[in-house]
Amino acid sequence: MPHSHSLSQLARGVGIAAVGRATTLFANASTGGALLSGALAGVSNQYLGYTATLVISGGITLLAALLFAFARTEHAGHSSSRRLTG
Repeated sequence: MPHSHSLSQLARGVGIAAVGRATTLFANASTGGALLSGALAGVSNQYLGYTATLVISGGITLLAALLFAFARTEHAGHSSSRRLTG
């Protein structure tokens, strides 16, 4: 049985590594996004005004929501669609 214990430890290690990478990516993207969004919002407010900036931000948010809703993911060689079918 030592062989199966080694495999379970390996699988656990791979799972932890994947979560660690995702957490690091999220943290880095959040920091970069916060830095860019503040600067871009300031420039947009200065040249376009608050209303236009709000409309542009809403449009970008809607586009992102649509991309997430209709995204296709590839994991371990298997393609799957995250679309809701009804």
